Amino acid sequence: MPDFPTARIREALLSVAPDKLGLLLRPLTDKLNLGAGGDAHGIDREMINVDRGYSIDQCGDAPIRRIKADVLSLPPELKRGSFAVIYAHHLVEHLHYHHVGDAIKAWADLLEPGGVMYLCVPDTLWAMVTAIGRKDLLSERRRMPNAVKYIDWKRANGIAYNGTDHLSIWTEESLAKVVAESGLEARIWERQLSPSANWLAWCEATVIGIKPAGAKNV
Repeated sequence: MPDFPTARIREALLSVAPDKLGLLLRPLTDKLNLGAGGDAHGIDREMINVDRGYSIDQCGDAPIRRIKADVLSLPPELKRGSFAVIYAHHLVEHLHYHHVGDAIKAWADLLEPGGVMYLCVPDTLWAMVTAIGRKDLLSERRRMPNAVKYIDWKRANGIAYNGTDHLSIWTEESLAKVVAESGLEARIWERQLSPSANWLAWCEATVIGIKPAGAKNV
């Protein structure tokens, strides 16, 4: 049975980019798990796992491949254009808003042409409509995708989560915009969830970025 990261990105690709599923069969050296953390939910045995919290001992010759590094300053051993898959689950919200654009551009530069990037964050719009008891408004985002543009996300990020480990806020639309600005084709994973689905699944925004086949690294 695959680890959680591989299982999750497989589920997303089945929905938004089924032609990319074969990338998950590539060697672990072609797949990068950013901000992997140390628990079984984040680590993947079929990827290179990167986290600044790893100890030197954890990064030795072990069955699980780990690299100790900050995701905002990745080491040169992670070469440009050399990865088929990049996975970042609940990572971006831990970065300051003004760092995210450059970070995603740098990660995109690590992708080979045709490679994919998985990004998942808490969906702030979901949190807001839940707080006011109007989950029905979520259906409006599908009919009127421009509705959330009226929110000044830069201003919101200046006041939200101040002093906590969540440093930026996102929706599907705002995350997809940053992914597209990095040069990737952004596809939102519109999950079809049952009413009994885990609450975390309901509040997540997931975007798959696909590097164009003819793209050149900057």
